Amino acid sequence: MENQTSEKTNQLSALSRDLVAAVERVSPAVVAVNARPRVATSGVLWRPGVVVATNHTIKRDEEITILLHDGREAPATLIGRDASTDLAALKIAEASSAADITDQGDALKVGNLVLAVGRTGGEGVSASLGCISAVGGAWRAWQGGVIDHFVRLDLNIYLGFSGSPLVGADGRVLGINTSGLGRGSAMTIPAVTVNRVVDALLKGGRVPRPYIGVGMQPVRLPDAIKNKLNLVGDGGVIVLSVEPGSPADKAGFLVGDVLVTLGAKSTTDTDDVQAALAPESVGQTIAASVVRGGERASFEQARQTEAEAVRSLGREAEALLRSERGGAAEAVVDQVVRGLRAAAVSEEGREHLARGDFVRPPEGESGFDLLSGLVGELPERPPAAKRRSAGEQRAKAALQEARGRLREAEAVLRDADAEVRRAERAAQAAAERVETARAELERRKRAAE
Repeated sequence: MENQTSEKTNQLSALSRDLVAAVERVSPAVVAVNARPRVATSGVLWRPGVVVATNHTIKRDEEITILLHDGREAPATLIGRDASTDLAALKIAEASSAADITDQGDALKVGNLVLAVGRTGGEGVSASLGCISAVGGAWRAWQGGVIDHFVRLDLNIYLGFSGSPLVGADGRVLGINTSGLGRGSAMTIPAVTVNRVVDALLKGGRVPRPYIGVGMQPVRLPDAIKNKLNLVGDGGVIVLSVEPGSPADKAGFLVGDVLVTLGAKSTTDTDDVQAALAPESVGQTIAASVVRGGERASFEQARQTEAEAVRSLGREAEALLRSERGGAAEAVVDQVVRGLRAAAVSEEGREHLARGDFVRPPEGESGFDLLSGLVGELPERPPAAKRRSAGEQRAKAALQEARGRLREAEAVLRDADAEVRRAERAAQAAAERVETARAELERRKRAAE
């Protein structure tokens, strides 16, 4: 009995030592990223000079610093971010050694012991022990990004642990932990996905998104049509809208077409369409087959980037503006942010609108029902000095207005104060009259006695 107990104790001690060794092996590559208020978040030296963190914890694009394992603080530059996979890449000048990374997504099993090792300040690393609770194949996150392996964790993602590495028993990094993809659940972005996204961010600062320019939804096809055309699957996706000037429009797509193949693969759902539009194939042509009027038709279309797509939207917006405004190509916005709303034409509004601003139709403007896109033919945005000057003028006007209201409030306060003093004097006079009446009453009582 004692031998069994001793053997189990030795096994636990050995496991404990292995966990300590795993944490010590990975900790030099675990950093703290200061890019949000109050609490830093974790990051990983994924490659020499490149730190990987989670997108949802990077709250600013500038004035970012990295706390290294030896206590040094280094400035960092944001290389790029990808909200769809919740990843961000940062560049630092320090050539510290990178983490030992392995792609074992296919080898992970439910029940495997794993560690999350985070760093949120100068007090050192923290660790959370747990296990793999679920694994699966490639999946699409709710933000739209493709994650190569589904890995859900049964361990605590403490505050600041998003961006920490998932560490195996051997101390090697398996991926990046996050609470931003599973709506609060602890998930891991596998190393293969991180490498793919980091490669894209290092190349262009963003992950390109293919665009064909159609709105669609799944639909079932009658058996007679499926048999006649030798179609595989129960249906396809019906085209509900075609964006003017888009690749689909140029290829000849029409509303009502049923897309049945894209890139030689059948499309029975919108997920199949998204899967066929791989980021690495932006700008290439792709074969598409639709059912139109009971017959099969084929197209070839080039997939645009987002920038090309919004430029085509800009041309449509300009044409609509010209028709609605009697030849005028200007639209006016009420503020310079994404998702601008068109407003009435004014000099002040025109000053804020520039080429590339995104506009949407305002409420109640039936003439702008179709206006949604980027305005293409407008003057370039005014120089920063001019924008600052206009902003300063508006700030001064607002300050003057505030000062006027303050003076009005002070006048009201003075009147109220004077009224209070008058009331106090009246109350004092009334109290004096009461005391006089009491004294007279006492005098009369004594005289009567």
